[in-house]
Amino acid sequence: MGVEPARLLFRTTSLPTFLPVLLLQRHWMKRRGEKWSRKGMRVFNSKLDGSFREARLLHFKAEEIERKFIRFQNKVAERERRQAESHSRALIRAERKGRRTIAAELARRDTLFDVEFRSFKDAQDYVGDFRECRGSAESMVPPIEGMIRELWEPIEVSEDTMEVGTDAADEGGEVDQPADSFGVSMSGYLDLDI
Repeated sequence: MGVEPARLLFRTTSLPTFLPVLLLQRHWMKRRGEKWSRKGMRVFNSKLDGSFREARLLHFKAEEIERKFIRFQNKVAERERRQAESHSRALIRAERKGRRTIAAELARRDTLFDVEFRSFKDAQDYVGDFRECRGSAESMVPPIEGMIRELWEPIEVSEDTMEVGTDAADEGGEVDQPADSFGVSMSGYLDLDI
């Protein structure tokens, strides 16, 4: 019996001294853990709030950049549309100007052709039908030879003119040779006495 009460005595005496320490220690650990967990939660919440704010700010900046990009795209599209319109207007103006230039050139060529054709027709009417003239050039040679012979026939001299001696022929007084239409003989001397 002596062993058991000693053990029990030890328990009864040691329990009241250790129990409050353990309880206090547990309570202190619990409070300390709660404090640290609250601090951790605060840090986590502040980080979460900061990252949320940062995410919202980045989202806002991204939306702003997207709006600017859309505005820039609209400006570029509008500028391209205006350039295309002005280019098409310039092409239309150039085409109209080209048509006017072509029409003016065609009118000029038409009048030039009319003038040339009219002069050609006048010349054709003046000459006559050239198909009727074929072979007639050979027939015109004898009359031309006859006209040449007539020119070389001796000129009749009247009796009241003086007879020219042989020495006068050297000075340009030709006899029996007609002068041409300019008054110059075939030998090159002037015949002013005819």
